[in-house]
Amino acid sequence: MRPENTVPHLSPTTLTTDEQRLILRVTAILTSLKWTSSRGGAGQEGNNLLKASECRRTLNGTWGSFRQFMGQHPTPSGGFRMHDQALKQGHRSRRLGILAAGLMVVALTRPALAVDGVIEINQSKALAGGVTAGDFPNYPITLSVSGSYRLTSDLTAAGNNGGIVVAADNVTLDLNGFTLYGVAGIGSDGIGIGDRKNVEIKNGTVRGFSRSGVFSNVNTQYIRVIGLRAIGNTIDGIDLQGQGNLIDGCTSLNNGASGIRVFEGSLVTNSISRGNTAWGLALIGPSGYRSNVLTANNGGDANPQVSGGFQLGTNVCGNDLVCP
Repeated sequence: MRPENTVPHLSPTTLTTDEQRLILRVTAILTSLKWTSSRGGAGQEGNNLLKASECRRTLNGTWGSFRQFMGQHPTPSGGFRMHDQALKQGHRSRRLGILAAGLMVVALTRPALAVDGVIEINQSKALAGGVTAGDFPNYPITLSVSGSYRLTSDLTAAGNNGGIVVAADNVTLDLNGFTLYGVAGIGSDGIGIGDRKNVEIKNGTVRGFSRSGVFSNVNTQYIRVIGLRAIGNTIDGIDLQGQGNLIDGCTSLNNGASGIRVFEGSLVTNSISRGNTAWGLALIGPSGYRSNVLTANNGGDANPQVSGGFQLGTNVCGNDLVCP
């Protein structure tokens, strides 16, 4: 037989109407908080504080209501006692309050997720750190967890730092039309990928870094760069040194070495490379290219615009449709 005053196990079938209302109310607040935090912008912190205050008022108000029906009664010694059932109810309500408070802490400390599950990044989050585990304040931003990421503002890397380091497989990074800016320094890439596979970078601009706009090392595989603009970087615009990569619909302008460079088993298509100091397009090993416009690279249109690779379709190479 269960001893008196033992707190019963809480389950959905044992919750009272008031307890169910508490859970529903806190859930609604947390849902609203998650939506607010995911939108970014100048008002994000203030909105979060308002939601946290609302949740606190709800918990306090509900705890007061629970105290009213805990059933205090005077004892012969002049003190107060509670019916056994009211005591159990008090334990139950206290446990629910702790649970709700814990949910609130989780909601405020987890990375901001958009409603579609994408982790959103802006300049303030980059400076604060904690975008993923192992991401320290300031730059570079470290993406150590597989998943989808999206910029919600321009980013400016500070000091002699790279912009973003992809440190996980199976990552999609959407620049969302924004620009990742570099500053003067030595050996910093806009987006760096090392020893990873199945990574996609798309839809934005990387400019002004002291090495390459986008760089992946020789141990990477299956990197996709789509709809990206690489402008004014000290070495290459886009340099993918691993295997099996795709560059599609990109623009590489006025970089200090080659506009685009890829290694074995890669394809470059539908892209523009112009005004780069070295090749407009350099292909190392058996790689192919088609439907590209490569002009004013390597000292001018009279000089070769492409090095290596196989021409798989029509390209514009300086003043000619035949490359190199």
